[in-house]
Amino acid sequence: MLTLEHFTTQAYPDLHRQAAHLLRGETVPPCSARDLLHDAYLRLVPSTPRLNDTTHGHRLYIRTMRRLLVEKARKAQTTRHGGRWRRVPLASAWHVASSEASPAPGLVAEALAALARVHDGQAQVLRLCHLEGYNQAEASAALAVSVRTVKRWRQAGQVTCAAFLRAEGLAQRQRAYQP
Repeated sequence: MLTLEHFTTQAYPDLHRQAAHLLRGETVPPCSARDLLHDAYLRLVPSTPRLNDTTHGHRLYIRTMRRLLVEKARKAQTTRHGGRWRRVPLASAWHVASSEASPAPGLVAEALAALARVHDGQAQVLRLCHLEGYNQAEASAALAVSVRTVKRWRQAGQVTCAAFLRAEGLAQRQRAYQP
């Protein structure tokens, strides 16, 4: 009979290799092999299993690691954790906000104005890159900031504007259905 602690210290390299093998099939691994192995250990510790032999220990760890991966995949697919969200570029974000093929005339301008109240630099970057056709290098020269800053501001601004457009689209649909 082996204890879990003794088996884990004895077979750690082999268990780590098996965890890496389990993660190899994932397109985007949810964690590292080390984290998966440690999570499995933490899951097994409260039950304090007595292991008959090393094969029993390996099977117990592999089953626990598989269960952890399934739980992580299910959690990633839930609405609460963004599983049903999809990325939409700002240029086509108004299609998310309204169900019509053409955008509401001032909706993108309202989104940029709302963004300017929160972070003027992000609004300027989006205006230059999406409305005036600048690339990131030209926008960085026009705003006198680094290209990396332009990239960060553009990404953060797109997220903020898309959220605004989504919220405005829902509000418009709710107003349209009110008696």
